[in-house]
Amino acid sequence: MFAVNDGEVVGFALVIIDQTSTSHAYLNYLFGKEDYRKTGISKRLLEQFEIATSKKVCKFVTLLTGKNENIDYYQRQGYEKIFSAGAVRLLEVTSLQNSC
Repeated sequence: MFAVNDGEVVGFALVIIDQTSTSHAYLNYLFGKEDYRKTGISKRLLEQFEIATSKKVCKFVTLLTGKNENIDYYQRQGYEKIFSAGAVRLLEVTSLQNSC
């Protein structure tokens, strides 16, 4: 998924949707260019990720992050930290409608 402004990519999300019996969706990377931070780019990309997962009726939605400050952001968006070890932190959705 890409966020584009005047033909320039200003943000992107790396999304994997596993179509096996578990129907698991992963958000492996969410990035917004520094000049566009605090403009809602990340939130809109996260919303598009949630829309895509709800259309696929994913049973599980997991976010992967290596930065502690991202955990606070994701928790404000309704995700819950479920695992942390070294640089790996997993978060899962707690209230995404139509997908869990």
